[in-house]
Amino acid sequence: MGLIWTGRSQMRRNLDLWRTDPDFDSTQPAFYYVRVIENPVCRWTTWECLRMDPENRPESCDYEEIPKTVQERAWSSPIWYTPDKIEEHS
Repeated sequence: MGLIWTGRSQMRRNLDLWRTDPDFDSTQPAFYYVRVIENPVCRWTTWECLRMDPENRPESCDYEEIPKTVQERAWSSPIWYTPDKIEEHS
């Protein structure tokens, strides 16, 4: 896992290589994609409940079935790997 400082926000971010391809053959074409999973953050409803005076919060602020956090996910378009020369396998 690596740590990096971003110039604008000075936020510390964790980077982690999740999976590698043990069967990668540099002589064969392949494609991959990048998947990103964000650190969990408070849901907007959680922030709204926290801003309210505890005596005036709606009952829904205490519902256990409503998650307090969300974790966004994203993925890239395919990343294509093409070797300089494709070898024939017999």
